[in-house]
Amino acid sequence: MDEESSLNEEYDIDTARQRREQADQLARDRMHAKMVLAVAAVILIIAAIWLVSKSSKTNEDEALVYSVPDSSSQADSADDEQTAAASENTGVSDKQASAETAIYMLDSYTAYYANEDLSYTAGTLSGLYTGRVSDSYSTMIEIDYLGGNVLVNSTNALKLETSAAMALVGVSQFAYNTSGGSACPVACLAMLADDSSSFSSLYSYAESGGYADQGSLSSSSGGMTYDAVKSLAADYYGLSLVNAYIESEAPSETIKSLLDSGYNVLALVMTDSSANITASQGAASHFIVINGYSENEGNIEFFYANSYVSGTDSVSLSHISSDIIDSTVSASFDEPNTIAYISDAAG
Repeated sequence: MDEESSLNEEYDIDTARQRREQADQLARDRMHAKMVLAVAAVILIIAAIWLVSKSSKTNEDEALVYSVPDSSSQADSADDEQTAAASENTGVSDKQASAETAIYMLDSYTAYYANEDLSYTAGTLSGLYTGRVSDSYSTMIEIDYLGGNVLVNSTNALKLETSAAMALVGVSQFAYNTSGGSACPVACLAMLADDSSSFSSLYSYAESGGYADQGSLSSSSGGMTYDAVKSLAADYYGLSLVNAYIESEAPSETIKSLLDSGYNVLALVMTDSSANITASQGAASHFIVINGYSENEGNIEFFYANSYVSGTDSVSLSHISSDIIDSTVSASFDEPNTIAYISDAAG
């Protein structure tokens, strides 16, 4: 009986040991499974983070690509009607009648290149200028500036939607250190003739030749009437200046028609003491050159060059509503109302 009890006790001990070993193994298996799951979870989280990061990077890259303007869009031709009308007028220079010419708004301090090898920047520009896509560089815009052309990067030049745009280099009446207090007629004639680099010579010719029929061009109280400007255009350039002003027609309609036909327009306006255009009667008379317009839902804005800007040789363009143009151009002057154009600018 004692031997049997001893065997049973040993059996119970072995059974208990086996059960503890099984329990320990089960615990280890469960721990291993938990570790495997934890590692898998970490891997999944890392993979998810990587995918999100990759997706974000891809989107950033795509946004960067699409934020760069397509230079080919800068080469869109102007309105077919404008092109056809300009081609019918042989008196307009090729550049002025070019269907590719547009008005661009340049960012502040836009660097420009004075030569086509793009080896260095010659300065900076900002404001509104006429130009076109460069024939040599599809990503560059050729800007009309300082008697010739300069190049700017197309990413800094916003092409404006216009109904008509004629090439024009804005000339300051104080250009090349000229004391041109009343030299706006000379500056405007140089713009019309596309001869901004000869402004100083034209100024001297007009002053010494007695064309300043209202007083010295260097004086703020001097100047020239339209008839004097017409004579100067004929004698210096051999060009015929024609006054298209019609009292019974809204000036904006006359100007718009001339621009549609491919002409830059010389207009006499009223200005305040700072040469800002105004419709007030009795203000000072002043010549400007209008070179384009935009039309949106019946509202017309004209683009023009105002030469009364000191401290620079070339001026950027400005814009003005058709209502103000109608009022100021049809105002009562002590000289003929003027909406003029060069009928044979090609010579």
